[in-house]
Amino acid sequence: MLQTLTYQTAALQDNYSILNEAVQIGKVYKTEWLGWTMDAHIAGRRFKFSKSGLFTRVIHIEDKATRSSLGRLLIKPLFRWVPRAILELEDGNTYRWLNSRLLGADWQWRQHHRIVMSAKEPWQLTGANGSVLVRASVPEKELLLSLGLMLRNDHARRSIFGLLMGAAIAGLGALTRPLMSH
Repeated sequence: MLQTLTYQTAALQDNYSILNEAVQIGKVYKTEWLGWTMDAHIAGRRFKFSKSGLFTRVIHIEDKATRSSLGRLLIKPLFRWVPRAILELEDGNTYRWLNSRLLGADWQWRQHHRIVMSAKEPWQLTGANGSVLVRASVPEKELLLSLGLMLRNDHARRSIFGLLMGAAIAGLGALTRPLMSH
């Protein structure tokens, strides 16, 4: 059986509300303004996602209720524009996260080459609103949904930063180009 959930943000995309039929059932949010740590509360479960080190691409996942480690997330980008990640849970289960649209916010979780969760989001200049199709039989669906939104947020930041840097470099190049006289 499949379930459709939705998510939305305000103009700043660091806080997500997760909705089931227009009723908020959870949220994913940054806990520090300049830091990277994010927390999630969804359907009675609470998670903490933290990154160690400045350039580390490993996310540590903690169950906030028991203060125990649930596993780790290894972010392995295929080039800069096609992010992917591997979730390794303490119980031995693994899942793969893929961004399913170049420069977009659509993503999916797979287990054994089978899609267990997928998200679609129309392009918007500010904010983010999308829908997530979830297989009800997935045991860690709350964790996968929370991590999916966290990764979506990380990818969106990197994409915007990359586009801004590219535009700045192109603008500097145009400004420093000698004017041609006629």
